[in-house]
Amino acid sequence: KTKHCQTITRLQECAIEQFSNFKSVRMMNHVQVQMADELLIDQKHSRAMQILITSADMYRKEGWSTLSTACLLKAIKCAFLTVNVETYVNLCLSLMSSKSECNESEKQRIEQNFYLVLDGKAPLPEPSLTCKSERALVGQATKLWKDRLDNSDSFDIQVPTSSAVDLEPLMPKDVRLSDTINIDVGLVNSTAKNLEVNCQMKFNLDGYSADGNMESLSLVSCKKSKYTYQLQIKANDAGQKLIINELSFQIVGIAKFCFSKRLEDFDRKNDMVSNILPRDSLVDVKFDGSSPALVGEWFDMGLCLQSREIHSATNIEVLCWLRDGGDPLISDTTCLSTFAGYPTTPTTPGGSQSMELIKSCVTLASLAPGASHKLSFYLNASTLGSRVVSCQLRYTAVASNSVSTLSSCAVQFTVNLVQPFSFSYSLYNKMLDESKVVHVDEDFAIAPKITCASPHDLVITDSRLDTRVPVSLKDPVHLLRGNVVSQTWAISQLFPAKVEAANLITKPDDETINLGKFYLKWKRTSSDIENETCYELGTCHLVESLVDLRCQLPGYGVLRRPVTIQYRLQNKTDVLQEYSLTMEPSDSFMFSGPKQLKLKVFPRDQTSVKYLLHPLLSGSLNLPRLKIVPLTSAGVPSLDKVGMLEQLLARSVPSQLFVLPQDRSAEEFTVGSGSPTNIASAGVGGGTFELKETIVVPNLGFTKQSVKTNG
Repeated sequence: KTKHCQTITRLQECAIEQFSNFKSVRMMNHVQVQMADELLIDQKHSRAMQILITSADMYRKEGWSTLSTACLLKAIKCAFLTVNVETYVNLCLSLMSSKSECNESEKQRIEQNFYLVLDGKAPLPEPSLTCKSERALVGQATKLWKDRLDNSDSFDIQVPTSSAVDLEPLMPKDVRLSDTINIDVGLVNSTAKNLEVNCQMKFNLDGYSADGNMESLSLVSCKKSKYTYQLQIKANDAGQKLIINELSFQIVGIAKFCFSKRLEDFDRKNDMVSNILPRDSLVDVKFDGSSPALVGEWFDMGLCLQSREIHSATNIEVLCWLRDGGDPLISDTTCLSTFAGYPTTPTTPGGSQSMELIKSCVTLASLAPGASHKLSFYLNASTLGSRVVSCQLRYTAVASNSVSTLSSCAVQFTVNLVQPFSFSYSLYNKMLDESKVVHVDEDFAIAPKITCASPHDLVITDSRLDTRVPVSLKDPVHLLRGNVVSQTWAISQLFPAKVEAANLITKPDDETINLGKFYLKWKRTSSDIENETCYELGTCHLVESLVDLRCQLPGYGVLRRPVTIQYRLQNKTDVLQEYSLTMEPSDSFMFSGPKQLKLKVFPRDQTSVKYLLHPLLSGSLNLPRLKIVPLTSAGVPSLDKVGMLEQLLARSVPSQLFVLPQDRSAEEFTVGSGSPTNIASAGVGGGTFELKETIVVPNLGFTKQSVKTNG
């Protein structure tokens, strides 16, 4: 009969490669099992055995225990025919385990062969080896088994993941330097015989493997038990991980066979790792900062160390970092440092901070027993919310066993943040009326206002307003330096400003200007750390007027003394402008000057009109109202400009004047024939006057004399 195994296996290899590229694991395993069957027909048992073991492991990981057991039963036939003692014993342990799908009769047969091999005898052939070619191979294999077992000194058996005879170690996740680590070893024996084993564990750290020899362990038949092994942690291993790399055991009375487990290859390898932590700290870390912190403030957390140690604590190190420092929203808006201020040489100039947690460290040489010490860590945040600060303390102290041991503790503090101030600002025109726009070449004022929102009393140390072109700024009317504010208190500052047409780039009606930023420096009354907060003022619309109106008037008047008021009109355009001026009467003043007047103002020129006012009453009096109406070239009122001029009058001309009463304390009068008395305040230059009889002036009609001309 012609065999086509080689041709078929080549095609199957191509299929396996394709399924591997498309990551189809189940189809790849299925084809591998078919390929192993072809290799068994071709009597290539070693290669078939490796393929079957690999497929069985993949089926086991996916939970297909029946398929995994079927692959192992085929593989154990190959191990018998190839006289592979190590693999044969490994497969026996897998097929005898509780997770195997073999029936009880098969498990008893496999267990019998297992103990035959351990006794140095050849195992019985597998029942499925019945064909003519396989019977010939069985006879050869039986002879080779005897020779192999007799001539070999030792066999190293790798214990499978699921084994009938097994030791399963379990370590605690964390262990302290001052504690003893307890390693629980699970004892598994699914065979029908009681066993005695000698176990040894190898660790990754030096000094532990030699201590890993344990006394003989009893594995009771068909039962699970536990043995606890204790290890003393070494003082210099703090901060490291103790890992069981390998576990090996020998059955008492069977010296040739050594069973070992490489634990990093197992699914439960995390159960074989313990983190060696320092001793619990007897130095307490307490948060002594004055909460809440303020946005933009270098907040001193004031960590206080209080020692409860019997001996002095040395080499003290305190680390602080933001718990959520890996979050860009936290790391970009929060800075934690050991000093109040940003570093002059940042670690990443021109870019943001790295995603790694940045830890700040403060060291202390020693701390006496029962003593306390205060350390300063500064937190600066630019946004509201809360920040969780993680703090770790590490130091060296003498423990109860008189050995210098590293001690440590970790705590977390939550720092709440509130705004120090609420900010607003207003714009005022020349009459100190609030405005929403800014007019070109007209004085206005910027008035930032801050309201204290902090529960702590704050001291303002400095303030300034930085404007941008085209806004030009003058010195503020008053300074805020030295003012102390409490919660809900408000304070403002007035900055005179002006936008000149020469500094504009575009037309004013199309331009929106940025008013700049207001900087405020402040500190707590209980601290010397100065902080700075910046507020953006925003933008406003720029407006240009066709005419400029200025009014010159004294700051106050005196009853029955004349006051001069002057109105000055300036034409800011390149065309002739004509206006009609009307002075309306007032009950509080008599005035002298044109009641109605028409003016022509030439381009880029100015003209002025004066009035003499005579106060009749004292107090805050309404001034006579000046009305200006723009005229067209035909002398008709221009209605489209009336509203603009009314707004100009409202923001350029005062509406009231305060009049003081006349001072009569120095006046002396002479009545009747009395002698005249000097009055110091009579007239501008002083003088005298007398009270005499009343003079009556007749009211005569006005006649114009005619002019005679000759001939």
